[in-house]
Amino acid sequence: MIGISSACYYSMPTRDAFMLLLKSGVKVCEMFFNTSSEIAPPFCSEIKKIASDAGVRIDSVHPFSSFIETGYFFSDYEGRIDEGIDIYRRYFEGAAGIGARFFVFHGANLTMNLSPERYAERLYLLSNAAKEEGVCLCQENVSRCLAGQVEYVRALKSILGNDI
Repeated sequence: MIGISSACYYSMPTRDAFMLLLKSGVKVCEMFFNTSSEIAPPFCSEIKKIASDAGVRIDSVHPFSSFIETGYFFSDYEGRIDEGIDIYRRYFEGAAGIGARFFVFHGANLTMNLSPERYAERLYLLSNAAKEEGVCLCQENVSRCLAGQVEYVRALKSILGNDI
């Protein structure tokens, strides 16, 4: 089975991109949320109904805000982690609202001098927030991010075990 992301049609409005995916015959997809309003219940309810009627499974959600994840979750400014988790809880609720099981996370940029232990601490907090909504936080291996390095991911795995 082949899956595809609505992001493939960026900068088309998300709903229109999703409709194109359906017309192409895709049965599994990722929803790329491009605005905060798209994680709100009315939009998610509409998308869930469209997907259900078409027999399409939305397996994952990807946030447009991945560019700010370094600042929210990995800076030394402690208040940001709480704010970031509050913002991402809305994404997790949106993911759950459309039936997605997974949430894609880019994480910290390569420019961060961040130990795997510190990274794992933050990832664990965010992962627990996702689990509260029944969503699994997935660390994407983006080449411009710390988790784009195999050894770094191995270190995270040794710290977090099954929580990554």
